[in-house]
Amino acid sequence: LYAVPAEGGRVVRITGGRGEQYFESPAWSPDGAWIAAIGHRFPAKAGSRGDVWRFRPAAGDEGENLTAAADLFADAGMNSDLLGAGGSPVHWSGDGRWITFSAPIDGSYELWRVEAATKVIERLTDDRHFLYGADQATLGDRSLRVAAARTTGTTAPDVYVGDIPPGLLPKGRTVELRRLTDLMGEAWKEIELVEPQSRWHEVGGRRVQGWFLPAPGTASPLVVEIHGGPATLYGWSLIWEWQCLVGEGISVYACNPRGSQGYGQDFCAANFGDWGTGPMADVMGGVDSLIADGLADRDRLGVTGGSYGGYLTSWIVGHSDRFRAAVTCRSVNDMTSQMETGDIAGPQFGHLEYGKNPWEDPGLYYRESPLTYAPSIRTPLLIQHSERDLRTPIGQAEQLFTVLRSLKRPVRLMRVPDETHELTRSGTPFRRVDNLAIIRGWFRHFLVEGKRRLPPVPRRRA
Repeated sequence: LYAVPAEGGRVVRITGGRGEQYFESPAWSPDGAWIAAIGHRFPAKAGSRGDVWRFRPAAGDEGENLTAAADLFADAGMNSDLLGAGGSPVHWSGDGRWITFSAPIDGSYELWRVEAATKVIERLTDDRHFLYGADQATLGDRSLRVAAARTTGTTAPDVYVGDIPPGLLPKGRTVELRRLTDLMGEAWKEIELVEPQSRWHEVGGRRVQGWFLPAPGTASPLVVEIHGGPATLYGWSLIWEWQCLVGEGISVYACNPRGSQGYGQDFCAANFGDWGTGPMADVMGGVDSLIADGLADRDRLGVTGGSYGGYLTSWIVGHSDRFRAAVTCRSVNDMTSQMETGDIAGPQFGHLEYGKNPWEDPGLYYRESPLTYAPSIRTPLLIQHSERDLRTPIGQAEQLFTVLRSLKRPVRLMRVPDETHELTRSGTPFRRVDNLAIIRGWFRHFLVEGKRRLPPVPRRRA
């Protein structure tokens, strides 16, 4: 964090300490004596937890971590392909006593507050929902009014408000939220959405949470969904792709494998140096539990994911023949070129994820690249990638396609013009619709219709 006089002058670095650090969303206290922010100094490398800190506005202040004891992930990255959630910065109460922030717990994304002087933390909300974009105002009686956008697994975002008393909340009580808008009520009145079901399983002593959306009938085809990051999470937020697949008669399972946010720093850091083997075991453990409970057909499985989720998709089909179809989206396939190209390439990326960079240990990156195992891929694979993707450049898709096409494997490249890494979240609307339709059609072709050969090329190729 830096400060500069409003009228111009010398820039002062506020956050002291040596080495790597990351702080964002600064907010001045009402009396100007403190700056609150979210961040860390990479104690667990890429799996480090975002905490609420406060700093004196002076050069080189070491700062004070206010939420370390809670092991929450302040302002973590919840996934949704329907809305572009910009997060929730911290807010001070009018008297400077409390700092409000947002963080997930067990897949629900809640509002919290910490008392700056004592580090006492209160959970303000409690539901199966995703609250984001929060703001607040101090009222005349020193109580607070908070406002936030709210969505769930089956509802579109709307604006909600709630009031927080000045003192501590009564034990066991949370803030009652009131809905102010019904933005999609009329447009969605004839749409029936499927409620996700939370499931837990255990792999190697770790509890892993997932969400199951059942299609009608028993032992339906199943598509496994894997989120990006790796340090983000799935939760009680609306994902349109899941609903489209269920509408096609295909159940959906999505889980938060090791490396996900929201389950403590140790869990998030548990994939350090291991993007493939461990997380794959977590995902497959959830799939096997569904099969054992008679909720999925073991012979009609599909898998898909984007960004890191694309990496793990490519990895899984290179290490297992259990899936009848797969879609790898904006994926990482060659770890060496990924760490050396794109908008987050450089000396930190590989160090934070693997402890070494590709030029320091080429063999490590060869072993950790899905491209290395591409000759073993026989699952029909759709590779989706956008031409203007700077996070995972399009060469990642081209490399995997080159290998599989050369080996005459069932593969298709969906190369999307004029879009970026954010195609599914903030891309051109008609391309987002086309993308959903193509992915839905791919899995319908192989899992519902039971076809073996590649489907016809879609007529719309915009």
